[in-house]
Amino acid sequence: MATQPGGRRKWMMMAGLAACLAGVVTLARIPYFYLHSHIRGQQLLHQAQQAVAAGRQSSSSGSAAASAAKVPMTSVNLLKPAQPGEVLGTLSVPTLHLTAPMLQGTQDAQLNVGVGHLTTSVMPGQRGTAILAAHNATWFRHINNLRPGDQIVVTVPGSTYTFAVTDERVVHTGTPVYNSSTPTLVLEACYPLDALYLTPYRCLVFARLVSGGSASTTDSSSLAADSAGEYTAQIPTDLTQQGLTLATNSLPMGKLTYTGSPALTYTESNQPLSASSTLVALYLGWLHASAESSATDLSALDAAEDGAQMSVNPAYGVPLKSMQHESPFDVTLHVDGTTLTQATGQTTVKLGSRGAYRVTVVAHVDGDKLTLTRVSWTPA
Repeated sequence: MATQPGGRRKWMMMAGLAACLAGVVTLARIPYFYLHSHIRGQQLLHQAQQAVAAGRQSSSSGSAAASAAKVPMTSVNLLKPAQPGEVLGTLSVPTLHLTAPMLQGTQDAQLNVGVGHLTTSVMPGQRGTAILAAHNATWFRHINNLRPGDQIVVTVPGSTYTFAVTDERVVHTGTPVYNSSTPTLVLEACYPLDALYLTPYRCLVFARLVSGGSASTTDSSSLAADSAGEYTAQIPTDLTQQGLTLATNSLPMGKLTYTGSPALTYTESNQPLSASSTLVALYLGWLHASAESSATDLSALDAAEDGAQMSVNPAYGVPLKSMQHESPFDVTLHVDGTTLTQATGQTTVKLGSRGAYRVTVVAHVDGDKLTLTRVSWTPA
């Protein structure tokens, strides 16, 4: 990627300042974040589509003059500074069937619900390098599948910019991304892309502008996205009040994998993390109930309702402070199309003097509700 000559302004943006919070910070907000993230994301996507449509109408009268002036690389609305959290437009990647709202900023508030624009970079379509970041386990889960020539489309009120992928790199956090002399776009996410934890590497996809200008003709109806709700679980109130989150419990997160035939529109949404976080809450609720020797709460969590699991529960009566996880909590989701049918979690936990056990947590999914069906313990 070309850099500006030494006599011109040159600056660098450190890769990883944007999407590096994919696992630890995001999952630490169970259940609040996941109760609103997908819904809010869809609201923002709808808002962005309305803004694009409005901008298209308002710019139609001036499109001829803009064409005659031959300045397709800039647009007045792009030069207006946006406030953090402001909806800028939409990002679409046809090859991945991905459409996401694009917001100003790369803090939790933006990345939790969409794709964020790094404020220290130029806007897409302007001369220079524009950086767009998103969580690796949601919107940008499949960006490593992009190949040279694949299109990335950024739509803002009054303008559409089409970029063609040129390169993909996996770099260490802190690797500089230099500004360019031509309109360039970089997509950034934590790597590996299936990680549910903080990683020291970033996946960067580079693209160059191939067309763009005012008076967008993109049909906003093609920007529709899955509107399914977030996942929930019924957990006794006394357990939820104890805080069943990663912010209040020590549980290392592992990888997210799939079985079945998941659709890209599912894996490139916030629903996988919603399912993972709900499963985590159920598992932590089970541990808390076990530590307190609460047969009532365990029965409430047990979909079998026969009490059989309690008799083979080695964590029963073991204080939480004596439980130590020795391996990450890996999550497997069985998805057919956009329908999640089962969520499974596995980890190894040491239960004080009782030794270490390999734990498998299985939840059945009915619509948007997860219910525990099995918690098995195998001596490690």
